[in-house]
Amino acid sequence: ELRSIVKGETFMKEKLARGQKRRKSLKGKLIFFTVILVILTLALIWVYATIRFKWDFALGAILAIIHDALIMLTFIAWTQMEFDSLTVAAILTIIGYSINDTVVVLDRVRENIKLLKVKNIKELLDISQSEMLSRTIITTVTTMLATVSLFVFTTGSMKNFALALIVGMLSGVYSTIYIAGAF
Repeated sequence: ELRSIVKGETFMKEKLARGQKRRKSLKGKLIFFTVILVILTLALIWVYATIRFKWDFALGAILAIIHDALIMLTFIAWTQMEFDSLTVAAILTIIGYSINDTVVVLDRVRENIKLLKVKNIKELLDISQSEMLSRTIITTVTTMLATVSLFVFTTGSMKNFALALIVGMLSGVYSTIYIAGAF
């Protein structure tokens, strides 16, 4: 009877070890495919922004998005948050959120280039940013209320998702105003 118990424990340990190896393999594949997905997303956004705006505006938008993605990845690594499908969803959500905010700001700059006969580009950017600042802050604060509620009232992976979104939104506002708007 004792031998069967020991054999059973050994069998379970071996099965558990195989499962952990599979999980590590799947996590590695998830990270690889996430990187590929983010690169493809950035390429498609660059094409879209280049068609919609000038290439230099597109470059500013892409640099702002790369900034947001790197801030989020750094935060995820720093906090040792589990890298799962919700983490990937948070990264892609922030990329979408950031490009939307950036497009709105760049649209205003493009519109003001046509409307205002300002000779100094610095003044044009300052006027455009001032016009969009309240919109950017109000939109972010409104979205942040829902995200903070999600963070406070949930647990586990969903709490990590909300935390990653909060960091990404703060980074997105910063990059929209100071990185994308500077181009």
